[in-house]
Amino acid sequence: MSGNRQLLEISETDAEGDLAALYADIRQKMGVPMVALFYRNLAAIPGALPWMWQIVRPLLAAGRLEAAAASLPACVDAPALPRVAISSPEAAQQVREIVQAYNRANPFNLTCASLLGAILQPGAEEPVLEAPRGGRLPHAVAHLPEMLPPDTFSDRLRTALAALETEDTAGDGIVPSLYRHLAHWPDILETAAKALAVRFADGGVQHAARAVAARSRAEAAVLLQGAALAPVPPALEAQRDDVVESVRKFSRRIPEMIVVGRLLADALEEETKK
Repeated sequence: MSGNRQLLEISETDAEGDLAALYADIRQKMGVPMVALFYRNLAAIPGALPWMWQIVRPLLAAGRLEAAAASLPACVDAPALPRVAISSPEAAQQVREIVQAYNRANPFNLTCASLLGAILQPGAEEPVLEAPRGGRLPHAVAHLPEMLPPDTFSDRLRTALAALETEDTAGDGIVPSLYRHLAHWPDILETAAKALAVRFADGGVQHAARAVAARSRAEAAVLLQGAALAPVPPALEAQRDDVVESVRKFSRRIPEMIVVGRLLADALEEETKK
């Protein structure tokens, strides 16, 4: 967990009026119970989130965005974690539901970030990778517990989470929302963090995350072919650098969280089979 100043965001509880309606539309159209930190951060940049949603919503309605997003988890290739034992069946169920919700949301989130990156900083077209397309994103429950503020984390938990960064994400100021939800069970989160830290230390997470990111850029290039794009609003041009920086950070952090989510889901699933 980065020690830098946290990113600006507009929380779901603080959203009002048009922003609250936009947040509700994101949740409903993506089939998720929460609005991701990437969007909450864009909401703090005037005009950025409505512009993004103009681009993303038609692709989502056509099913193209979900098809592209669903191809990303298959790129995760990292050694499995030891099982994460949870003694309470109720807690185990809630933790699994949270992880599953993020395993649905994060492929969407990365695809959106990759789309914005390709639009704002066009470069060489990414090749379509050989990994097979297909797959389906998991369903998510309708509601999750409220996220806990990072300043409520114990020093012990902060230390455990601090190991969950690579050279691609160190110092980015992002405290992943997944951890803020799982912090309702600090002992479970600490156990999971210690298991994950091994995969961060041995390079497994970074290697897998870079493969996921590459696939996402390739999928974004395909999605943009022939797409009707909303131009960057003049009022947003002055904030372009802030949007580019947000996209850059999340285009590195979200792939790691896709890997984390996949590893945790498998470790928790192993626990249910015991």
